[in-house]
Amino acid sequence: MHKGFYRKLALTNLMKNKQIYFPYLITCICTIAMFYIMRFISTNEKLTQMSGGEQLSIILKFGSVVIAIFAAIFLIYSNSFLMKRRKKELGLYNVLGLGKWNLALMLFHENCIVMFSTTGIGIIFGVAASKLMLLLLLKIVRTPAWLGFSVSMSSITSTVALFVPLFLLILCYNFLQVRAVNPIDLLHGSSQGEKEPKSKWLIAVPSFLALAGGYFIAIWVESPMDAVWSFLLAVLLVIFGTYGLFTAGSIVFLKFLRKRKNYYYKTKHFITISGMLYRMKQNAVGLGNICILSTMVLVMISGTVSLYVGQDDLLKSMYPFGIQLVSRTGSYEVQKELEEIADSALKDAGITDARVESCLYYALTSSYEEGKLVVEGKDDSEDCIVYFVTAAQHEALTGEALVLSDSEAGVWQNGREPDFQTLGIYGTEFSTVPVISAGLKTLEENDIYDTMYVVVASDDVLNKLYETINASEIGVENYTASVGIDSNADAASLDKLYQVLSEKTAEIENVMTISRSVNKADFLVTYGGLFFVGIFLGSLFLMATVMIIYYKQIFEGHEDKERFKIMQNVGLSRKEIRTTIRSQVLLVFFLPLFTAVIHIAFAFKVITKLLLLLSLTNVSLFLTCTLITIAVFTVIYILVYSLTARSYYKIVQ
Repeated sequence: MHKGFYRKLALTNLMKNKQIYFPYLITCICTIAMFYIMRFISTNEKLTQMSGGEQLSIILKFGSVVIAIFAAIFLIYSNSFLMKRRKKELGLYNVLGLGKWNLALMLFHENCIVMFSTTGIGIIFGVAASKLMLLLLLKIVRTPAWLGFSVSMSSITSTVALFVPLFLLILCYNFLQVRAVNPIDLLHGSSQGEKEPKSKWLIAVPSFLALAGGYFIAIWVESPMDAVWSFLLAVLLVIFGTYGLFTAGSIVFLKFLRKRKNYYYKTKHFITISGMLYRMKQNAVGLGNICILSTMVLVMISGTVSLYVGQDDLLKSMYPFGIQLVSRTGSYEVQKELEEIADSALKDAGITDARVESCLYYALTSSYEEGKLVVEGKDDSEDCIVYFVTAAQHEALTGEALVLSDSEAGVWQNGREPDFQTLGIYGTEFSTVPVISAGLKTLEENDIYDTMYVVVASDDVLNKLYETINASEIGVENYTASVGIDSNADAASLDKLYQVLSEKTAEIENVMTISRSVNKADFLVTYGGLFFVGIFLGSLFLMATVMIIYYKQIFEGHEDKERFKIMQNVGLSRKEIRTTIRSQVLLVFFLPLFTAVIHIAFAFKVITKLLLLLSLTNVSLFLTCTLITIAVFTVIYILVYSLTARSYYKIVQ
C-alpha cells in the first residue's frame, strides 16, 4: 500500500471517533501530568531538606505508586470501552478488504499517535504545572516558598518508563481483540450480548453475604489497633459484594419483580423492568466501577480534609501542654528537680502567668478482664493503658481529696465510672471508689487503647504494686515524672523558655523537653502532605468517575437508539418513550452514588477508629467533613449527569 497510508488512516479514524477518543486523550494527558507532578515533588531535594521533609517525601512517593497502579488499571479499562464501540467499524474495514494484519498495522499507528502525543503533552503540562503544585503544597504545610524553576529529568524518565510500556500493553490487548474474532463477529461486535441475562444465584448469594460481612466487620470493630486489618478485609468484601450485586444481584431482583404478575403487567413497570434487565447486564461492571470510585473519593477527601482542618485539636491532643518536661526513669527526687528547673526557667524567660502541673505516676500497658488486670495479650482480654498515682498526687493536681484505705483504689475508666466493684491487680485486690476529676493533662492521653486511671492510698501501696508488677511476666516498668507548663505569653517568650529548659536539661539523663510549637512544623508537614495527596488522588479518581459516566451515557445512547425505534413501532408515543427511558437512565445513573453513600455510612465507625491512629478524636468534625464532601460530590455528580445526558438524548432522538 501507499507509504503513509496507515498513518493517514489512523489519523482519520481518530478524528472520526473524536466523540469517544477526545475524553480518553484528555484523561491520558491529565494522568501523565499528575504522575510527573507527584514524582517531581516527592523527589525535590529542597523539600526533603526542610523540617519533616523526609516523612512528607514518603507520603508523596506513596501517592506516586497509587497513581501508577490506578493509571495501569484505568487506561486499560478505558481502552476496552473504545474497542467495544469500534468493533463494528473494524468489521466493516475487514469486509472491505483489510485483513487482520492490516487492521493490526492501523491500530499500531493509532496507538503510536496516542502514545507519543499524550505522553509528550502530558509531560509538558506536568512540567508547566509542577511549580504551581509545589507552591500549593508549601502553602498547605505553611512553609516559605523558594525561588527558581526546574525540570526533573529523573521524573520525566520515570513517567516515560511507566506509560510507554503501558501503551504497548494496551496495543497488545487490541491485537488480541482483532485476532480473536472473525469478520462477522467484528461487524456485529457492538451489538453482541442482547440475549436476556440469566439469573446467576451462585454469584448473587455470595455477593450479598460478602457485602453483609463487610458491613458487619466495619460496625463490629472496636479497637483502633484491630481497625487496620478489619478495614482492609471489609474493603475487599465490599468490593466483591458490590460488583457481584450489580452484575448478578440486580438481575435476580428484576426477575423476581417480573414474576410478580400483578406488579409486572402494567405498562410502566413492564417497560421499565424489561429495559433495566438489559441495562444492568451491559452496564453492571461500569456501575460497579463508578460506585467504588465514588466511595474512594468520598473516603479519601473527607478523611484528609478532617485531619487537616482539625490539626489544632490533634496537636493539643498529642501535646497537652505548651511545654512539658518528661523523665521515663522518674522518682520523687527527679520530679522535684524538674519542678525547680521549670521555676528557674520561667524566671529567666520573664514569664509570670504560667500554669504548672507536676506529677509522678506509674504507667504500664496491661490487659483487663472481668475487673482484673492480667498479663498483656492473654486470650479474651482487652488491651489498656493503666496509670497509677497516689491520693496526694491526685489531690495536688485536681483539688479532689480522696480518703482511701490500703485496700481501696479510686478508678476512672474511659471517661466513666468502672463497671466492676473490685479491681484485681496482679494478685492484689482493691475495692473500687469512683473518681470525679480524671483525665489529667499531665498523664499521657491515649485514644488508641482503653485508659484506666487508678489512685491508691499512699506511696507504700504504690511501691508494693510496683514491685509486684515488675516481678510478674509483664517485665520492668519505671515511674514517669512530668512537669507541664502552659502560658499565654507571646511566641518569643515561649521560644526563649523552651531554649532555657533545653539547656538546663541537656545534661540530665532520660529527660525530654517537649514543645508544642516546635513540633507543630513537623505536624503540619505530615497532615498537610496527607491533605495534598488526598485532594490530588481524589481529583484523579473523580476524573475517572466522570469519564466512565460519559462513556456509559454515549454507549447507552447508541444502544437505546434501536430500542427507541422498537418502542415506537409497538405503539408507544414519543412522550411515553421519553419518560420511560429518562426514568431508567436516572435510576441507573444515581444507583452507584446511592450505594456509595450506604458504603460510607456503614464504614463510618471503622474509619473513625483508623483516624484515632492519626490522633483524630473529633468524630463530629469527621462527620461534618463527610456530610459536606457527600453534598459537594452529589452536586458535581448531578452536574456531570446534566452535561452527559445532553449527548445521550441527542443520540437517542
